[in-house]
Amino acid sequence: MKNKSHEISDYKNAVFILFKEKFPSFLLGVILASYFSLLIINKIGIKKDVAKVKENKGIQIDSVKTYTVKANDDLWGIAEKMYGSGFNAADIAAANKLSEPYTLIENQILVIPSVASKKPTQGNITEKAAQTKHITEYVVQSGDYLWQIGNQMSKLIDANRIPYPYNVEEGQKLLIP
Repeated sequence: MKNKSHEISDYKNAVFILFKEKFPSFLLGVILASYFSLLIINKIGIKKDVAKVKENKGIQIDSVKTYTVKANDDLWGIAEKMYGSGFNAADIAAANKLSEPYTLIENQILVIPSVASKKPTQGNITEKAAQTKHITEYVVQSGDYLWQIGNQMSKLIDANRIPYPYNVEEGQKLLIP
C-alpha cells in the first residue's frame, strides 16, 4: 500500500515539474493559437462586408439625400419636388417613421429614400371604362387623408380651398378636378 501511495506522490511531482518546465512553451502556444484564430475570424468578417458592398452594387451609404421642411410643406408636395410624383409621399413617411396624419414641422430634416418615382396606374381605356360616369365629387370617409383621395393633392387643395394643414373631415364633400 505504501508503495502505491509513493508512486502517486512521485507522479504528482513529475507532472508539476514537467508543467513548470513546459509552461512558457504552453503559454506561447495558447497566445499564438488565439492570435491566428482572431486573424482568421477577422478575415472572414471582412470578406462578408466586401460581399455586402458588392451586393449593394455601388450604393454609397454615406450619400443620403435629405430635405429640410419649409413653411406650409406637406409630404405630397415634397414628394412631387423630389421624385416628380406625389405618390412617393408614403416612401418618405416610411423612411422617416412618420405616422398619420404626417404633420411636419418647419426646419424638420427628412431622409429622402432612394426609390423609383411612382406614377398612377395607367392602361388602355376599355369600352366598359369609357361608359362609366366620371366622379366629380367625393365624400370623405372615416380614416381618409387628402393624399389618398386624388392623384394630384395640390389640385384637390386648390379646387376645394382647403387651408393648411390640409386636414379633411368625415362627411366633407370634395370636388375632384
